[in-house]
Amino acid sequence: MAPNNQFSSPEIFQRKISDFCTVRLESLLQQRTFENVRAYMIGLVQFRSHPPARAGKIDWQAIALACDMEAELTTEVKRAVQPGFDAIARWLGANRANKMAPVATNALPRRAPSKRLEKTVKSGKPLVPVSPLRKPASALPDRRSIPLVAARTSGR
Repeated sequence: MAPNNQFSSPEIFQRKISDFCTVRLESLLQQRTFENVRAYMIGLVQFRSHPPARAGKIDWQAIALACDMEAELTTEVKRAVQPGFDAIARWLGANRANKMAPVATNALPRRAPSKRLEKTVKSGKPLVPVSPLRKPASALPDRRSIPLVAARTSGR
């Protein structure tokens, strides 16, 4: 499902997340904690990162640690913040799906392979030039026939 055009821009979505935080969280949290959570959520959008998860659920400990709100993370705050993290995850998923969708363009056809490549394939010569410093693979001994530890001859 493609995202609405009005929400597909990161700048617009950041503003929506900021408004969400103001409406839902400002009355629940202290000012410092509120700013930390809002900045954290906007940062997720800016860096296109999913909220931290553990076993498919939001990792509240990681969020509390990142936002410095261990003491204020109550069930009420979790319930208020959850829709914001869900919206970020949906927005990221919609943008990723949108980018992976094939785009119909008037692209030029692919260029034909170079004549040099065709000549090397026809002649049977290797495609990668062989360095004069390196021996061809056929000249090297089989590594399995070389002992790993040289036998010591004792001349005592």
